[in-house]
Amino acid sequence: MTLEGVVFPGAAAPLTGELAYAADGRPSAATAVAGPHPHMGGTMGNRLVCAIAQQLAESGFVSLRFDYAPAPGGAGGLAESLAAFWQTGHAPHDAQRAADAYAAARFLGTLGPWPLMLVGYSFGAHAVWEVCRGGNVDVAALVLISPTLTRHPFDRPSGAHGPELMVLYSDNDFATPASAVESWVRAAPTPPRCVRRDGGDHFFRGQEAEVAALVAAFLREVRDGLSCAGRVSC
Repeated sequence: MTLEGVVFPGAAAPLTGELAYAADGRPSAATAVAGPHPHMGGTMGNRLVCAIAQQLAESGFVSLRFDYAPAPGGAGGLAESLAAFWQTGHAPHDAQRAADAYAAARFLGTLGPWPLMLVGYSFGAHAVWEVCRGGNVDVAALVLISPTLTRHPFDRPSGAHGPELMVLYSDNDFATPASAVESWVRAAPTPPRCVRRDGGDHFFRGQEAEVAALVAAFLREVRDGLSCAGRVSC
């Protein structure tokens, strides 16, 4: 596996990221992996994000992990943002962070003609959902892990057909109860792939490899389906 550090334009400032891909350098699809909220320690070094990126690289994808840009405003702005986050579950510059996810997707699109897929964990699930909802990029598949449904909007896209969707959640998530996820899934116009892992909490500590394997298997299935339909050259 090859790891390559990159810097690319973000919504408000350049973003730092890392590409992972097989040593032969011939990926068959591209995936951006958006991590948790920075106020929850969310960086591209998050263990679950790293495990997913590695599994995808080993499955023939090029994956991109990235850090959200720091919120402007210095120490005072950071204190205000942290206070808002712990009171409400979201912060003043979350729209900028979602725009950073869009920038990551757009950057991947400049690297090759591969199908684009997105994975979002925790706040990152909201960020990649906003990318899809915006309708400005062609996303073949979307994975939401521990989506923050009670803290951020997950409004349905207006289009008739969206990307293939997988929702992976836990029975004991402090941020979003399982009942909220299941209610949201039941209301979906097209039923998504839904995977519930008991005892995973919000963080899936000790379950990173298993969760990453589930994500990689779903995205391989979508990729291979596109190949059979003639949209991907093997």
